[in-house]
Amino acid sequence: MANDIQFPGYIPLAVHEYWDDPAYSWDSETDRKCLKRLIERESMRGVYELLATTFRDELDALGSDKTDIQVKSHIGKGTVTFLECARHTNLDFEPYRNNKKNAPSLLEDISSTAKKLASLLRRLDKMRAPMWVYVPSVHQLLKNTDNPRRESWRLLRHHILGPPENATSDEYNEDQNDHSEIEIGRLRHAWNTAPALSYLLETLAIHSRQEIERPYPTDTMIGAAISSQKHNRKTEYIRAFIRSLRDYDGIVMTKEVMHAAATAAEVVLDKPDITVTYDDVRKLAMQLGIDPPETWPSDGSKRIT
Repeated sequence: MANDIQFPGYIPLAVHEYWDDPAYSWDSETDRKCLKRLIERESMRGVYELLATTFRDELDALGSDKTDIQVKSHIGKGTVTFLECARHTNLDFEPYRNNKKNAPSLLEDISSTAKKLASLLRRLDKMRAPMWVYVPSVHQLLKNTDNPRRESWRLLRHHILGPPENATSDEYNEDQNDHSEIEIGRLRHAWNTAPALSYLLETLAIHSRQEIERPYPTDTMIGAAISSQKHNRKTEYIRAFIRSLRDYDGIVMTKEVMHAAATAAEVVLDKPDITVTYDDVRKLAMQLGIDPPETWPSDGSKRIT
């Protein structure tokens, strides 16, 4: 796999290992080409230099002496984190933007349907005694419903549902877990006082209505990317990239990191008509609430060329 790429001499060893890591061998061809550009493109030389300085300064700030091997290891890990953020945020955000647009009407349908179903269940519950109509409880529904996404639910549900109604603690504990008769009694009593399904549906209706009115969060990678009204490939990618750097991977958005992010973003986007500047990154970082120090110049002072 390493034969199809040329590693410049300034690339940390950790990046070599990152490229050869089997965990990434099933990435798409587009994703692989993106990482290849980030490694081979000449304009990235300045990025690697700035990252080396940034992560070396992090160690210096700790005030403890580090061996050369430890310094190189820290720089390598930080650089790989930076590249991983640049690579995994290279997404088509249009489907997510469409989901954001369509979600309110879907939530409205869920809210109204949940309210209607809650009302129907209440009516049916009133008919139960004279007509022997069976309305299952939440406990019964959980007991009789498997989770196709998590097979382990079948083995774990007894921890919250308790034993069968007529089982003794000895019968229950033999195959399940260690519960006393008192604990089993408390568990059964708790479920006997649990709200009916109709009440849960009413709560769902209220929650769905609240979700319609709740502002779309920008503290996630995707939320940051589509926080603007209109689709724009450049700004969507930059927002996702810097949000991932800062919040998911803990890289502080210093002036040097934002310079590096600007150059890396331009390499990832790889379009002749798209130019990414330090000021682009700085402004979008401020919009997302990633506040840069007041000393960071608006026009940049270490533009990578």
